[in-house]
This record gives sequence, C-alpha cells and structure tokens, in this order.
Amino acid sequence: MDTAKTEYLIAGGGLAGLVLAVELQSRGLDFRIVDASDLNGACNACAGVVNPVTGMRHVLSWKSDQLVEALLAFFEQWEFRTGKQYLRSVPVFTSLQSVFDENQWMLRSGDPVYQEYIGSTVFSGLFANCSLDDQRFGQVHRAFRLDVAPWLAHAKEWLKLQGCWIDDKFSAEDLIRTPNALEWKGIRIEKGIAFTEGIRVLDNPYFGWLPMNPLKGDALVISCPGLRLDAIVKSGFALVPIGGDHYWCGSSFVLGDRSEYPDPAFIVQLNKWLEEHLQSPFDVLEVKSGVRPASRDRRPILGPHPGDSRLLVFNGLGTKGVSLAPYCARTMGDYLTSGTPIPHSMSVGRFDRWLRPLPN
Repeated sequence: MDTAKTEYLIAGGGLAGLVLAVELQSRGLDFRIVDASDLNGACNACAGVVNPVTGMRHVLSWKSDQLVEALLAFFEQWEFRTGKQYLRSVPVFTSLQSVFDENQWMLRSGDPVYQEYIGSTVFSGLFANCSLDDQRFGQVHRAFRLDVAPWLAHAKEWLKLQGCWIDDKFSAEDLIRTPNALEWKGIRIEKGIAFTEGIRVLDNPYFGWLPMNPLKGDALVISCPGLRLDAIVKSGFALVPIGGDHYWCGSSFVLGDRSEYPDPAFIVQLNKWLEEHLQSPFDVLEVKSGVRPASRDRRPILGPHPGDSRLLVFNGLGTKGVSLAPYCARTMGDYLTSGTPIPHSMSVGRFDRWLRPLPN
C-alpha cells in the first residue's frame, strides 16, 4: 500500500467509523482511517443493546426490518472472516406499569406489523433475585447485544493488520482543500474524506452547521453475583447482563451536555435505584459517561456536502448507534461504489436551510 495516497480517508474511529471502514474494506475500496482515543465518545458508555421496540408507547423503531437484516449480515460476515462472535440474541423484558400498558401491549402483539417483535404473553414472577419480581413485563423479540468494547478493539487491530489504521488525532485544520486535491498530513486523498466524528462534528468547519444535539448519557457497571440475570430488563432504567456476574445499568439522557465527566447526582440516583431493586449485594466497578450525536429529527445524516462532494458526513446515529451503523454503512457504500442516491430521510441535503458557505 502507498501510504502517501488513498482513495478515501475516514476521520473518526469510534463505532460509526469502524463499521464504515469494515464496509469499505469488504467492497475492496482503498481507504485509511485515522483516530486517537476519545474520552467521551458515544460508544464509551454504550451498552450495545439493539431493541427494536422502544418508548412508553412500545413503538417499532424506524426501518426496523432493514436495520436488523443489515446488522445480522454485517456481524455474520465479521464472524465468518475472523472467527469471533460479538453479536448475540438476548431477550428484552420491558415493564408494563398499568392495566392500560398491558392492554396496549396486547393490541400491539395482534398487529401483523408487530407480531415478529412483540410477544403475545404478559409475564410476572420472572426475576426472583430482585424486587422487579412483582412487576409485569412484555417480551421484545429480535433483540440483540453487541459486546462493544471488545469488538471495537478487535476491529482496530484488524484494520491495523490491513495497513489501514492511522493512530493520530484528526483535526480538520490539517486538511488542505483545493479544487483539484485533498491532502491531510502529506497523504493525498483522491476521492473523498468521510467525517465520522460523532458529536465533534459541531466543531467541524465543513459540517458544523448541521442541527446536531449532544445527548449525554451516564451509566454504571456493577458486579452482583447473586443476581443471576440472563435477560435485559427495562423498568425505569435498563439492567443489562454483560458477562459473568457483571451488569450495565443506565442511562441518562441529558440534552446539550458535552462534558466529559458523569453527573454525580445522577450516579447517586442510579445507586439508589439499584439498592431498592437488587436483593443481593453489588459493587460498582465503573462509572461510564458518553455523548451521543443526535440529529434534530433523530435520523442519521449521511452523504456529500452540497458545496463539495468530496467532503462526506456519516453521523447522527444518536442513541441507536449499534442498530443504525451497519445499515448506514451499507447505504454509504452503495453511494460511493455505484452512485446510488442516499434516501432523503438520511441525506445531509434535508438540512440545506442551515447550510453555511464552505471556508476558503
């Protein structure tokens, strides 16, 4: 490989950047991905849960069928290539707080659109090792969990072995843009640069005009040997088994907060919730904090800058990064390899009224 030039540069090595990089590699495209560690990227605090039915009204997620299909295809191909499995099916039980909730759940389960995703039974007495045992739950099908941190580490090492990884902090100030060429730190970029920077896109001179909102999330990782929970439980907060006797618990949703550190008051609230609901002693192993990049309409933002098609954005995955990333990477890959238009619901073009002129 000629390290002095590449067809594409991917700026940002979090979940979005790594999934896009693996997609481009599978299509035989020449690229480099550049990043150094990011203390409060969205994936830092991510539980890796893919739950296609969300919210108090138990609504099916946007494009749920396509997202699940792309997710499974991506990680099945990864397992085939590397022999490592990181995505697993896991049951999700969501609390039904009233008779009205139960009735709504049963109505959803009878809807043909929802039948593949919502169980037709309301459960009680499932969780004898915590006080949630007296609540009633509905089960979500086709739910999954990605073991995020190990996959990120493996993907980075795999890309390094391919000669694609540049371990350096990316700054758009180092990008030289002329009508005939793009160059970053001596590397000529022949076709385009994809910004996969998460919430740092707000500081990007080319895409900082996009209507993006920081959405801060704090969570705890605990050890609780007596809990013996093998399903994801949602009742106010989510309790997620992540291996052995370790569990992830969270999360907060604080709009507009880009700070690197957890909110002490929220951590106290989480601890209190755990003390009230777990009947076995637990230890807090880690306090996690990350900032999700949420778009104004809660949809991904993909595609070329209206003023320069060589500048590409891959962002806006918000709270559903694991669910959205493979589908979005496939969409971007189709655009780059065959010119397939990016659907308007995902395209950067839908925000043209916020567009600012490109810097010189």
